[in-house]
Amino acid sequence: MISTLNADGESEVAFKGLGMPLDEEMPCYLLTCSEDSPLYKNIVQCGEFVVNFPSVDLVDILHFWSLNFRGQLVKPDELGLAVEVSEKVKPFWIQKCYAHLECRLVQEMHHQGYVMLLGKVLAGYLDQNFAGDSGESGDSNGIINNKTVGYVFPFGYSLVDHVDFIIENP
Repeated sequence: MISTLNADGESEVAFKGLGMPLDEEMPCYLLTCSEDSPLYKNIVQCGEFVVNFPSVDLVDILHFWSLNFRGQLVKPDELGLAVEVSEKVKPFWIQKCYAHLECRLVQEMHHQGYVMLLGKVLAGYLDQNFAGDSGESGDSNGIINNKTVGYVFPFGYSLVDHVDFIIENP
């Protein structure tokens, strides 16, 4: 789930499945969208975004969105999602998510109507309830046991079955 701000400074969220973390030395997050999407316009205008990672607690909302609003931005309160002020960027967090990456846009790569957006991770947060029994950031059992959503599509969703590493706060 990507949080952005629109031209009026209002919080909007997009549900994107195509994104991934990059580069351990300078943590970044790469996400893709079409050049004519409202998500792209918001990110470029604001220069910042938040990546929110949902658990299965939000599957009903994610499924509703995938059937009715795919590719569109929605105000979080329209879906019953509460927001929380971010620490380092203007866009808000989605409260019920288990992790958040606050990102500043550093590069755009355009290709045939699509754009890859590279955001430098300014801050990353993980709900300690998901950190696992040992409380160590490298322990991914808590994330797996809490059934985190990897991707949502109109006819179902996938779950994360392992985590290779968790980036510490940069």
